[in-house]
Amino acid sequence: MRKCTSSGGVGFSPGRTARPWVGACLCGALTWCGSVLAMNPRHHAPAKPVPTSLGPGDVIHDIGSMQSKIVLGTGWGPAERLGSRTYRWIKDLEADLTVTLGDVAGPYEVWLDAAAHYLPYTRQRIALYCNGVFVGEQVCADHNEFEPTLFTVPAGVFREGANEVRFRMGYRAQIGLDPRELSIRVAVILVRKEPVHES
Repeated sequence: MRKCTSSGGVGFSPGRTARPWVGACLCGALTWCGSVLAMNPRHHAPAKPVPTSLGPGDVIHDIGSMQSKIVLGTGWGPAERLGSRTYRWIKDLEADLTVTLGDVAGPYEVWLDAAAHYLPYTRQRIALYCNGVFVGEQVCADHNEFEPTLFTVPAGVFREGANEVRFRMGYRAQIGLDPRELSIRVAVILVRKEPVHES
């Protein structure tokens, strides 16, 4: 039997048991909200890939490499490989890393090259917190392939020096015969200043 653990969303207290009819109503409401979010382009992954050309002050981490291990906090699994791509699973409902920045004037972008653990009856969600500030939430696509995910971090959230970047997942579950409960595999995280688009 597949085992699935959910974060329960904002304001949910893990371990509490609701009445069955309350759970059914809540499940229906969440399903409806999920379908609405899926139709909202703001919650889709961007069409363009994760940028590969780096500018001054950009910070990129190949999460599956040994060089990036030093910045990873809690919630990460061991390094794994799929073809030429290395990655790590987020094995808990939350995972964090430290990003060190210099000039932090203006808004920033946080890019992920990641693949959600897809379940056919729901959609994985990724919420981003920077230095304890909720930045936003994205809904993953309905497949398990790697894809870019973009968050925009408002000016003033990041500070000069070390910054905590934390991801909170919607659920984790077992995959086939693998006994681990997993949520999403992450290959690359890029933090860069938001480009200035001239009109």
